[in-house]
Amino acid sequence: MKRRTLLGLGVLALALGLTACNGGKEKSAQGDSKQEADSGKGNEKANAKPNEDYFEWMGEDSIANLNEEGAKQKVIVIPKRAKSFDSGLGPDDDVQLEELYFESDDDFQLGYGLTLLKKVKKIVLPKNQTSEVDVQSDHNLESLDIPAGVTSIAEFGFRDCTSLKEVNFLGEQLKVIPDSAFLNCSALEKISIPNSVESIEEAAFQDCKSLKEVHMPKNLKEIGSGAFAAAPVDSYYFPKEIENLKVLPDSFASTGKSNFYVVKDSWLDKNFEEVFGILGEKQYYDGE
Repeated sequence: MKRRTLLGLGVLALALGLTACNGGKEKSAQGDSKQEADSGKGNEKANAKPNEDYFEWMGEDSIANLNEEGAKQKVIVIPKRAKSFDSGLGPDDDVQLEELYFESDDDFQLGYGLTLLKKVKKIVLPKNQTSEVDVQSDHNLESLDIPAGVTSIAEFGFRDCTSLKEVNFLGEQLKVIPDSAFLNCSALEKISIPNSVESIEEAAFQDCKSLKEVHMPKNLKEIGSGAFAAAPVDSYYFPKEIENLKVLPDSFASTGKSNFYVVKDSWLDKNFEEVFGILGEKQYYDGE
């Protein structure tokens, strides 16, 4: 009897072990499936393929426009055959484009091709882009990374991008934030301007109604008329390297009283009243 009892317990233990093992495999399989599914999230470019038949072409390598079938696509990859836009992909109300990628990492002559895209939320520029960037009036664009090699953005280049919350400058080739570049980017909350920039021109950030924090570049020499007009910035940060800065009386017009952070004993600290007058309150920070 004792031997039978032990044998029965052994069989039961074996059965339980097999069940647990199978259950573990099922969980592992489920976990693997979930991981595979998760890895595909946000990787729309991998799921979309370039299709030359979505476009009307001008010559061999210039895109004139989206054709009827292309206008229906929510995600488009610009094929590597293309080197430039001859005109624009918008502003036709029938264009359903929400996300745009480039098959090639090479520089692309954008022209006005990415302006007036009413529904686009995401644009990923070529990694080796150097030519001028212009995405004005892309009302639903939420963020944009400016590739490291880009040397200029267009005047009015981001104007009326009213959903734009974030702009990341990945390099330091820009010398100028041009006239009205970010005019009426009403959702933009914070900006760090590349250290290579020497001039912030007229109305560059005017009417940025949500802008609260601005980090100025080390090489800054001039802030133009109305550059931050009607932008309710709470804090401006000025690195210790800035010297001989020229600020016009209306550069910060209608912004209310802002905090101007400088580094103690820097040139701006010693010349604060001469440069800023009563435009803002002097505060100190460590320069980081």
